[in-house]
Amino acid sequence: MKRVEGLFRRNQTADWTDIWNRGLCNTKEGVWTYYDVNGIVLERKEYVNGGLVATRKPTDP
Repeated sequence: MKRVEGLFRRNQTADWTDIWNRGLCNTKEGVWTYYDVNGIVLERKEYVNGGLVATRKPTDP
């Protein structure tokens, strides 16, 4: 069962050298969804360039 779902920054180039240090495979991007062990959504977090910009719980309006 999945516990988290999200994406990392996309590589916009054809250059795959040193992608970790260039922040391409360790920088969260977009909405990340976190689940409990039963698959129920606990919260969603939105990231822009690796920075957290919003957190929403299922009970939030």
